[in-house]
Amino acid sequence: MPGGTSVKNYVELAGLVKKTKKINDENVIKEHQMGFCANISFMDKQVGRLVEKLKDLGLYDNTVIVFFSDQGVMMGDHYRFHKGTLYRQITNPALIVSWPEKMKKNTVVNAPVELNDLVRTSLELADAPDSELKKCNFSYSLLPSLFKGRSPKRETAFGEIEGYVMATDGRYRLIKGKDATLLFDDEKDPKNLINIAEDHPETVKRLSKEINNWLEKTGDALPPKTY
Repeated sequence: MPGGTSVKNYVELAGLVKKTKKINDENVIKEHQMGFCANISFMDKQVGRLVEKLKDLGLYDNTVIVFFSDQGVMMGDHYRFHKGTLYRQITNPALIVSWPEKMKKNTVVNAPVELNDLVRTSLELADAPDSELKKCNFSYSLLPSLFKGRSPKRETAFGEIEGYVMATDGRYRLIKGKDATLLFDDEKDPKNLINIAEDHPETVKRLSKEINNWLEKTGDALPPKTY
């Protein structure tokens, strides 16, 4: 594995990584990573330009800025590139919220969040009526965490791709599919290389129950596309 040796319990499921591209050449991986870092640097400068303009206009202190990505990307982890998996690298994108006049700076909230939660959060910031808030199914406001440092109402976040569903409580990540059950400790194993499902049956059971409850409310995982 890039950045480490092979791991005994590592499992690669063909269906889980079918939309990624495998590259075994370390030099090619480094070249792609350098390009990715250049893209991040460019984006950082553009955000900086926006912030400076808001300051020039006297609007910065009372402006809410939410910076996020729809998903992460594999940049050589598991020798893979692109997206289309449920590993931590894909489902742990950037999420930064700034409101200098109201929120504390440099505060990190370690809790499971879905991008869906930004819908209710935005509506509450805009003082939307209750009739609109009631339409936010499966969306939880982040304001209690952002303003008061409280734990969010959400205890588990979910994700899915064709044939696989993921649930995470902020530390443990369960990925379930028809061909296997994978459990990772995102804190101790952020690269998701060690499947600990057999060693933590109670955690598998708990998160499996969460997945079943979620699927009952939202419907089956995305079916294979047909054209």
